[in-house]
Amino acid sequence: MAAALGLLAVAAACAPASTEVAERRCAERARAAAEPVSSIGGVAELGYGSGGMHTDLDVSLTAGVNLGGGADPYAAYDRCVRRATGQGPARPLVLE
Repeated sequence: MAAALGLLAVAAACAPASTEVAERRCAERARAAAEPVSSIGGVAELGYGSGGMHTDLDVSLTAGVNLGGGADPYAAYDRCVRRATGQGPARPLVLE
């Protein structure tokens, strides 16, 4: 009995995802891939001590990188849903 339940759980895990679940997961991935990641930051310090005036400047820059590799997010969404469910999406991707 326990072995049968274990096999059923494994089979369920390997079954295709529901279209709704796949669309939600694939939409999140497509949105993240469509947005470049970039930031700029730094620290500036100016002070006076026993050794006289001192300054320190530390700047960091991360250039924009598209994690989707330049892929069309709509095409990526469609491929993702098809790969997960075996059929096309029922709802189109909406990027905000």
